[in-house]
Amino acid sequence: MMNTRFIKQFTRHVIRLALLAFVGAIIGTILAAFIVDWREIVSLLRDWREVTKITNAFVSFVPKLTLFLIIVALALVVLREIKRDQLFVERIFVPAELSEQGYTDEVIARRIRDEINSILAEIRTIKDVGTRQETPTVTLSAATRKEADRLDVMVPGAGVSLKWIIDYLKLMMNKGRETISGDIVRVDDNLILRLRTIGSQEEPCSHEEPWVITQPRLSDDWGETIDKSLKQAADKYFLITSRDILATYYNKRGADLIKGDDIRDDLSKATAAFQRSIEVRPKQRGPIYTAETYTNWGWALAKVGDLEGAVAKFRKALELLEPCHPKSSMSSAIARGRAYTYVTWGNALKQGAFPQAIEKYQKAVDNDPGYAYAYASWGDALRQKGVLGEAIEKLQKAIKINPKYDYAYTTWGDTLLEMNDLAAAVEKLQRAIRINPKHTHAHVLLGRAFAKQGDHAGAIAKFQEAVQVDPAYAYAYVEWGKQLLDEQQDPAAAIEKYREAVTANRQYDLAYVRWGNALFGQGDHVGAIAQYRNALKVNTEHDYARVRWGEALAAQGDHEGAIAKFQEAVWVSPERVTAYIAWAKFLLFLLDQKDYATAEEKLRDYATAEEKLRTALEINSKHAEALALLGQAYIAWGTFLFNQKDYATAEEKLRKALDIEPEDAEALALRDHVIARFR
Repeated sequence: MMNTRFIKQFTRHVIRLALLAFVGAIIGTILAAFIVDWREIVSLLRDWREVTKITNAFVSFVPKLTLFLIIVALALVVLREIKRDQLFVERIFVPAELSEQGYTDEVIARRIRDEINSILAEIRTIKDVGTRQETPTVTLSAATRKEADRLDVMVPGAGVSLKWIIDYLKLMMNKGRETISGDIVRVDDNLILRLRTIGSQEEPCSHEEPWVITQPRLSDDWGETIDKSLKQAADKYFLITSRDILATYYNKRGADLIKGDDIRDDLSKATAAFQRSIEVRPKQRGPIYTAETYTNWGWALAKVGDLEGAVAKFRKALELLEPCHPKSSMSSAIARGRAYTYVTWGNALKQGAFPQAIEKYQKAVDNDPGYAYAYASWGDALRQKGVLGEAIEKLQKAIKINPKYDYAYTTWGDTLLEMNDLAAAVEKLQRAIRINPKHTHAHVLLGRAFAKQGDHAGAIAKFQEAVQVDPAYAYAYVEWGKQLLDEQQDPAAAIEKYREAVTANRQYDLAYVRWGNALFGQGDHVGAIAQYRNALKVNTEHDYARVRWGEALAAQGDHEGAIAKFQEAVWVSPERVTAYIAWAKFLLFLLDQKDYATAEEKLRDYATAEEKLRTALEINSKHAEALALLGQAYIAWGTFLFNQKDYATAEEKLRKALDIEPEDAEALALRDHVIARFR
């Protein structure tokens, strides 16, 4: 007597052969008709006078060809779907009290399916090539993405459809079928979810022992407890079946949480995600994935100001990526991993330790000379430092490596904006947007370029597009507000945009400074100081906020307080010219307006103003405003000395003014007058 298993296998093979024969018959019939019609057309084409017959032949041929192509396409879709693995979440048995609250067995099954699918959906968004940063595992993670693509999660249902037919075929072929079943029970004040994963008969799953998730009661209706249990169920499923998918998901989740400027509220969630990714990552996958997670974690710490903690994570990542032997060659993946860590480390250092940041970028390209992200980041750092020509050289190298690198084109456009080469800047920024229409920063920079060209409507349109792409992008609101203030003279509307920027990112110091500037312009010095203070709460190193605060104090008549703020700004950023120029301008204002008790006191302020402007010119010898102010200071100084009858020193100061601007009419006339008196 034949056993049941033999009968089932025999039946499956018969059904498979019958299906193949049926499909083959259909395709063969259509193909035969297709060949007959094609031969007729070819024979008729030899005689162009048979136009009517040729037309009729084509009319008969085209529908058959169309039907043939549709069937081939449908067959390919069916074959692709049959290759996908299936996970069925059976109905989960629940207590009556939960069913009464809407948590029926079918609802719970669908919720588990949705939680599993949410993890798969995140994995499926991984791209082979990143836009802003090409991480070391994007290509390697493509394998994980394909693994996620192969899994189809569903709840059994009724009805006949193409999907149902495909599922039936897969069932007949016993292809990749897996089920989750289980129940929920309540024990005292605990909710216990018991699930079991069972594989197909031909590919039995090795995890048939039930896995149990216990949650204490968190609320009266059990809703929060159930939600937490179902999320852990999805986590547990991948922990059993594919730890690689789970680890990749948590790494991506952490990286997504730290993308914005204000990550303080999300830091603990990102940290937990990175820790979980490291914890579940399979050891056999090698160090590259784990090193990337440590690097991302370090970047998160750097963004909240914990540079010491960030450096510790970067060092850990590099330790994981050390070659097994000092003289052994590194694989391209490990080289990319090391380069990615060095670039991220450089980005963390570029604001406060520029030379060390450049050192890290150099190490990145030493490890991986073909790493476009390293050159683009290096170029961005040089741009921020004002070394614009060298910045463009680095950006050109990045684009030579990756001609479709939107981040490099955007940074190049930003650099050209600072060089006031508006036409070239517009061209680069438009290129970046064509590559990536969702690049918000490129939209904002293009808006700034339009504003400089006088196209104010075009500028505002670009700011609007930026916030449509990302409503939380604070920089777009800030530039929008500046446009409203500078061109439309509408401080109320500008302040509203600055308020929206702060709502989007309450850690955005520039929004507070611009808000303060708008209030300053309206004469509200108290309100302006409040906003500058807010900026400094966010960023204690913000020198410009201190400068503006000093100017607001000066406008209130608090001269000592103003100078104290200028001094603070210089202490914070001794390498920036802004504070020196503001300090000198304030002294020149006092020298023109204030009644000094003694000549020595006034001469001391002239000397201090000269010192500050000379320091600014040591930092940037071609700074136009510093040069102009220094020339004005020498003329005023010379005039005062002339009135004091110190003709020799007066001539010296006027000659210095003429060294700066040889054709200055006022300095020339006064010098001649001094020489006449002196001699």
